Amino acid sequence: MVDLLAVAALVIAAVALVLAAAQLTQQLLATSYVLRKCDRIVTGGLVEGGKREWRWRQFRFTVKYQAIMFALPDSVYASLGVTPTVHVSSVTGTGRVARAMNDASATLHERAKRLISNRRVSEQAGWVTMVQDIAATDSLPLSYCLRQESGDRIPEDLTVAPIRVDALTILLTGLAMEMQVFRYSPTMGEVSLTGPLGSISSSIHPVLGGLTHYSAFRDGTAISKDVGKENGIALCGKGGVWANAVFGRFKDRSVRHDFVPANDLILRYQEKLQRAGWPQNSFTDTIGGAACFLSFAHVDVYRSGAPSAVRPWCAHFAEFIVATHHEDIIKYGIRKSDAALDLNSEFILRRNEWTELYGCSSPYIGWEEMCGLELTLPLLDHIESSNLLVPPSLIQCLQAQFPLSLESPEFFHETDPSTYVRSHVGWEVTMRADQCVSYIAGSHPDIAKFANIAMTKAVCSLAEVGPPSWRTEAYRETVTKWPTIIDQACSEHLDVSNEHYRLLHSCTQLSLLRAAYFTIMMRASQDLGSGLTESSSIETALLYMA
Repeated sequence: MVDLLAVAALVIAAVALVLAAAQLTQQLLATSYVLRKCDRIVTGGLVEGGKREWRWRQFRFTVKYQAIMFALPDSVYASLGVTPTVHVSSVTGTGRVARAMNDASATLHERAKRLISNRRVSEQAGWVTMVQDIAATDSLPLSYCLRQESGDRIPEDLTVAPIRVDALTILLTGLAMEMQVFRYSPTMGEVSLTGPLGSISSSIHPVLGGLTHYSAFRDGTAISKDVGKENGIALCGKGGVWANAVFGRFKDRSVRHDFVPANDLILRYQEKLQRAGWPQNSFTDTIGGAACFLSFAHVDVYRSGAPSAVRPWCAHFAEFIVATHHEDIIKYGIRKSDAALDLNSEFILRRNEWTELYGCSSPYIGWEEMCGLELTLPLLDHIESSNLLVPPSLIQCLQAQFPLSLESPEFFHETDPSTYVRSHVGWEVTMRADQCVSYIAGSHPDIAKFANIAMTKAVCSLAEVGPPSWRTEAYRETVTKWPTIIDQACSEHLDVSNEHYRLLHSCTQLSLLRAAYFTIMMRASQDLGSGLTESSSIETALLYMA
């Protein structure tokens, strides 16, 4: 009897062992399917592959994998007035924790750049490919980290493990990668961008909601590293000037110190144009485009133009003003060495410090406090010098295309103004004009006020001019009349003394050139796409990327 009980116990124990082994095998097989969704093939070697962890209380295996979390600096979201759905804590300083996080970020960045040269496989996750392409253009967002995720949360119908992404971060990062927006409705889970590197598409998942995917068009980068790096720096600028320009928001410090929608600025300047005599039946450039042009004389400018929702409002006659400036440079034969004498090394150094601190140029910079009186006082003696707004890089550009003539329209093309004005040239002219206008506004505030009125009056004569490439009759007539038009607009202020008329005339010209070059910078940027317009609201939402 005892032997039978022992045998029965042994059989029961053996059956239990077989069942436990079967359950363990089933768990291993089940986790193998999940593990395949986040192994080193899926992650491309950028992060560690998934790992099994044994749960004693649940008597089963679970899978953990590393996901990349990336976000822009908090100041960018703050300037846009939104709170990101994916937040990455940024640590500054020289402590042990800060150094460890910075080292980890640098290691991930370099690893992504190195792996971009390896052949990609079809099983690689889209978010891994996107991080590689961002790293290759040196425009990787400044704040990112690794996060442990559970394989239990990977839906059955997905073939790769997803990561959490912020819709606004995806949008702005894609724009920095030279993409165009064709659909952006984050609360509905719809995001669609396409560019030379790849495309981002979206769908609605029954469990996750908005699900995006990045598809690369090629293994190597399709945009230059200089462009990618410059866009990345602009995107993460502390002031948020570049990011706000995408949505058509600008900081006009003459009104208030926060960002204002372009529509509000346009409405304000439309009233001034109507009072100044803007023709009611204009069709070459609308009054809205002219009002946008006037507002560009008073807003902060970043050193690289952003693809903006207000690009359709950029006036075509801005190219005419720039073209006449180029004609004057060639006519007077200004040499590169002469242009280099205007700005000394101290000015360049302090100006760069301002740019790094605030991320923009502004006509309301306190130049005399920033640069010292020894740099601003001599401006009165040289403010009408032709070489004041002629940076060496502009002369070099014109010499390469010499002889440049307004009668040769092949040099000018309204679809791509950057063919004759590069972004860094527009930035240089803007900075020089800002210094002079700011000095006049500080020493003679009435002159600056009259200059705004004169500029509005002069712009009213450019309604039917258009860009040089259009070769309209109004364009040819205005070429010879333009200096007289500015003189007449300034001479209407009879209460300005003769000794101050020179300042009024110079301030008007400087403001016109400032607005024209900034308009060229905005038009030279790539088209934003149909997914964002000036009426689009700034919103974000939590999405997933697989």
